[in-house]
Amino acid sequence: MQLHDIGITHFDIYFQPIVTIRQKTVFGYEALVRAYNNKSYIAPDTLFSKAKRLGVSAELDELIRLESIKSFKTYLDEHPRTLLFLNIEPSFIDTFQPVEQNFENHLRQLNIPAENIVLEIKEEAITSNDAMAAFTAYYKERGFNIAIDDFGTGQSQFERLSIVRPDIVKIDKTLLRDIDTHYINAEIVKAIARVCYNIGALVISEGVERPSEVLKSLNLDIDLYQGYWFSHPTANTMNKEVLLNKIETIGLQHREQRKSLICFKENLFNDASVIAKKLIALIKSIKSIDDVQIFNAAKNEKKIE
Repeated sequence: MQLHDIGITHFDIYFQPIVTIRQKTVFGYEALVRAYNNKSYIAPDTLFSKAKRLGVSAELDELIRLESIKSFKTYLDEHPRTLLFLNIEPSFIDTFQPVEQNFENHLRQLNIPAENIVLEIKEEAITSNDAMAAFTAYYKERGFNIAIDDFGTGQSQFERLSIVRPDIVKIDKTLLRDIDTHYINAEIVKAIARVCYNIGALVISEGVERPSEVLKSLNLDIDLYQGYWFSHPTANTMNKEVLLNKIETIGLQHREQRKSLICFKENLFNDASVIAKKLIALIKSIKSIDDVQIFNAAKNEKKIE
């Protein structure tokens, strides 16, 4: 396959950080492609749609994967525990055969351990459960991490969690949008996070664009984040100081919120305790009392407060 066959002259690999608030650092990077026809940008969806029509999706996917691995090496040399998230074309999984791929050889040549690689799959776009099970079993056995991308959207199914047994689940950005004011979405995200933690999978809030979305997710015990609020994808070495400052700032805001909530609950408990003691004293002072009198006493006590 030649690049001009799919209407592009060149492409670049961009990286978007995935951060952990509690550990105050970068957890990993997702590799993203930016394709061009001379100076005209071509959106990834457009690029892969055309590649699919021409029957070269797998070839394009492999080419991008190899370039991503090569570009990631410099990040890994600086921080050996950093993970690289690689998107896997669904058609590759649907037709998967358990044979070694070129990118595995590429990893060995660059001395990149399999445990530093996360293979992202969009399970709702995969038609064969058997192929998906074979793919995940093959790569997990070789030490790779498996992530489910865009979970909670389209035809995503909880039952497929038992097939994939993911190490990481990325909650789709549509569920996280306005999560701080959208009660239903918050409850859905809470349920997804609870199930994931119960099966031992880490959870990433993906596509966060506002600090309030991060704060609400933190209240749901989600620690890993990816989105424009932290950093746009970039081809160059990102300003890590700015990124770490954002992580520190949002962490402090979360701690202040928790302190305020604890203080509010303590005051509420103390107020309730005072009222209860006064009611008990009132009841003890009355020799004969019926339910109506108790009700009126409680109502009057509330007015006093």
